[in-house]
Amino acid sequence: MAESEYTFAFFPYLKTSGLVHYRGLTIKGSDDSADLPSDAIRHLETLRAMFFMRDHLRIKKMSYVFHASSDEFTSSEFTQQLLEFQALVRFIYSTPHRTFGDPLLRYEHATLYLLQPKDVSKYRLVSDHNVEILPEAQSLEFDSRSETEGYEGRLNNESYFWVTRGSRIFPPAVRLWLNISQDLSVDFNYHLSRSRLYGPIVEYFATRETNDKLGERILTALTWYNRSIGIDIDESVALVNLAIAFESLLDLEAGGKVTARFKEAVGLLVGDVPRLDSWLKQFYEARSQIVHEGRSASLMFVATDEPKKPYKSPELEYRSLVSYGRQVFQVCVATILTGAQIAERLKLASLLVTNQQRLERICQMLSKRDEAPTDRIVAASQDVRDIETYRFVAEKGLKVEQLIGAAKLMVQQYLDSAPDESSELIGRMKEFAAVDSNDHYGALSLLKEVRDDIESGGIARPSSPIDLRSIVASLIDSVWHYTFMYYFQLERLQKEGEEAAQ
Repeated sequence: MAESEYTFAFFPYLKTSGLVHYRGLTIKGSDDSADLPSDAIRHLETLRAMFFMRDHLRIKKMSYVFHASSDEFTSSEFTQQLLEFQALVRFIYSTPHRTFGDPLLRYEHATLYLLQPKDVSKYRLVSDHNVEILPEAQSLEFDSRSETEGYEGRLNNESYFWVTRGSRIFPPAVRLWLNISQDLSVDFNYHLSRSRLYGPIVEYFATRETNDKLGERILTALTWYNRSIGIDIDESVALVNLAIAFESLLDLEAGGKVTARFKEAVGLLVGDVPRLDSWLKQFYEARSQIVHEGRSASLMFVATDEPKKPYKSPELEYRSLVSYGRQVFQVCVATILTGAQIAERLKLASLLVTNQQRLERICQMLSKRDEAPTDRIVAASQDVRDIETYRFVAEKGLKVEQLIGAAKLMVQQYLDSAPDESSELIGRMKEFAAVDSNDHYGALSLLKEVRDDIESGGIARPSSPIDLRSIVASLIDSVWHYTFMYYFQLERLQKEGEEAAQ
């Protein structure tokens, strides 16, 4: 059997009653084979039959994601989005019990199995050392190369394993259970939209752009947080993992004042909560003791209003430090991402950049040689729109040469994209793109003609799905806005000079 172009990603311990869409992923129930290629349906049936809870108890309903190499995004992008989704699911389903503070679901509930059809060697499936080979394994048939149809798997994209028809895959933890009410479709499509705690998190990650430093930092913090909710994790290890999650989330650098910065940051994000100072002090002292001494004198919270006084009072111990820490961490994440979303809606980042700086960035993006002209124009489009928005704001430092130069670069890239324009406009654009930027009057005269032609010509038929023309027209209009008074001044001086010469 040739290697398959298919990848199946199973979340066997999470079920869904309907579709869940996250970025490029579509999460389905294991009984939903709609839209799958006919040969992939056979693999789905074989694979879903492999997952057991224990002994002879096969799991009936689970969730999966399907990917074919012909899909729009690559296998690496598919895996990256899966791992991101997995991190969010683990975090969201760790909602603490209202009374006891224990997570609703544990780290192992979102275990991910990636499986690809592949010929598998007999020696990866059957071992004859110190084992009893049962009849079902004895009936396996292998070809002349000692291979049979099977699947190569990756557990959480880390550990490799191999299975074939009839294999059984058991949970990574003996005490794992299946939650009755859990439903990805209901939880993600309905409950999360109403949640002030988790809604902003899913909304942020579902729409975030690549190379987003805040998002990467949050994901790193979630990864460490999730490590604190394992079923059999030692409480000391959970506390250290949670402390690392806080340090990653708050971007705390190592140093003598890290405890003070930790307390200040959490206090600012959570607000004025009674006894929060007590928990913060006790939590970080326990973390330091475990890291430096190997153990902590106490992993329980001592309920006191005076955090600076000794608190070795067993009768005041109330719940574990970690149980509070998980809830405090969740509030911090929600606060940070809610603030980030509000800042995005207000376009705060754009307010902190001058049009001069935007022009510099536009010139850099339009000068890249390793990208197509269309891609360069699109990359500069946001800065072009922002220049148009803020062009009425008073600003020093704008130079005529740079304004003209940015417009010339944009026009040249537009010409290189083979636009569907009139021959007259193409000719004027070529003249403008070739003019010397230091010849202010000549360059601005041609810029005015190009601008007038664009305005009088209506909207051309776009040669691509993106309206490049409107981006070009916007920058030309903004450059003209900055230079038109200077142009008319030059025109008047030009006429006066001509008259004097006569």
